[in-house]
This record gives sequence, structure tokens and C-alpha cells, in this order.
Amino acid sequence: MSLPLFIVLFKKNWKILLIFAVLNIFYMSAIALMATSEMMISSMDFLNMGVNQKLIADIDIAVSITSSVFQGMIMYIFIMVYYVIMAGRLVHKLVDNSSITGYLTAGVSRTKFIITSAVWLISSVFALYLIVWAVSAICLLTYGSFNFGWWTVVHIVTFLCSLSVAMISFAFSAVFAGTKQGSTLLSGIPIAFAVLMMLGSYIKFFKWLAPFGWVDSAKLAEGNFPLWWVYLLIYLAISAIAFVYTVIAFRKKQLSI
Repeated sequence: MSLPLFIVLFKKNWKILLIFAVLNIFYMSAIALMATSEMMISSMDFLNMGVNQKLIADIDIAVSITSSVFQGMIMYIFIMVYYVIMAGRLVHKLVDNSSITGYLTAGVSRTKFIITSAVWLISSVFALYLIVWAVSAICLLTYGSFNFGWWTVVHIVTFLCSLSVAMISFAFSAVFAGTKQGSTLLSGIPIAFAVLMMLGSYIKFFKWLAPFGWVDSAKLAEGNFPLWWVYLLIYLAISAIAFVYTVIAFRKKQLSI
């Protein structure tokens, strides 16, 4: 990894990171603080709960709705848009317009370039999840105490899920950099996963075809997902394999620069 290159990538991309951080904070705050409203409860099929139950279990409802709507849907899609844009900027675009030549002729090897780019992508996605974790905890605490440990687990698992898809997208960006297939695949694969996740809400078979659908965020937040650590290991394995493959493939790639 090259620290000077990492700093350059930070300077070039921090504004995009800030925009997505603000958007995530806004939507997370809105959903968490409005979670017990009648409209939100209706949309999540909680109307079968009585008024007294609703008043007693406000925090449970808030945690379930926030994790289902935000962590289980919006967060995946928002972060997906971010890492698709970033994967394109970090590798595909630089190879396509030959800008990468400047880095390589400045003494940065291909290995250092691709590893540093991957580290920046991983770090920025982690930063987004860290920010949302802190904001969501503060918002949910307005309802009362809740299981902070399980809420943290929700963010860890969903972060690793997003990271696994981000690294797959990054791999396509690197392997097919400079080609028409590159821009299509680096965005098309994550979008396909998102579509399958949505279809999985109606036909359960589809959710198993996409990493996004493997974990139920609401059950995880409630502590009713005992095998969560298995999915954590699976997401880590996917990310690691994609990372190693990307480095090896990019080193061997013929660059027309």
C-alpha cells in the first residue's frame, strides 16, 4: 500500500463520501425517529398490535422497523450506489482515459496502486457504516434502552455484506478496466443483486441468489438470528477472495496506456 496515494485518493473523493454520509444520516434519522408513527407501523404490517402493546414496545418496534427498512433495504442500495461510483473512479475510469499512466510513471507499482485503491474503498464504506451506526444508536435511544450489542452486530454483518458486493464490483472494475464490459459489469452485478433482494420479498427463492437477502436484519437486531456469525465468515471469505483475485488479475492485465 502507498500512503501518499491513499492521501491523493482521499483528497479526490472525500466530497463524494461526505455527500453519501449526509444522505445516510438524513434518512436514518428520519426512519428511526418516525419508526413508531402509524404510517410506518402500517407499512411494516404492525397494525395487528394493540395501542397498549404499541406504547409498551415502542423501542422494539423502532428497532425492528429501522433495521428492516434502513439496514435491510435503503442502506444496501445507498451504499451500493456509492461503491459503484467509487469503483469506476478508482480503476475503470483511470484506465479508460489513461490517467493511470501518471501514477505508474511516478513510481507507484500496479500492486501498490490496486491495493491502495481497494483499501480506500474498504475504508470509506466502513466510515459510512460507522457514521450510520452512531447516528442510529442516538436516534433509537430516544425511545428508551435497547440491546446495543445486537444493534452493533446488525451493522457489522450488513457492512460485511455490502463490502463483499463492493469487492466483487471492484474486481470487475479492475479486470475489465478500459473496456465497455467493465462499466456494465461493475454496476450491473450489484444492481442485479439488489433486484433479486427485492424479488425475494415476494418469492423467497430469489433472496438466496443475492448476498443482500441472506440475513434478516430485523431478526438480527432482536437477537433471533443465532447463525449470524456464519454469514459474517461467508461475507469475509467473499471479500478476501475478490480482493486477492483483483490484485492478481490487475497485475497481469494488459493495459493499453
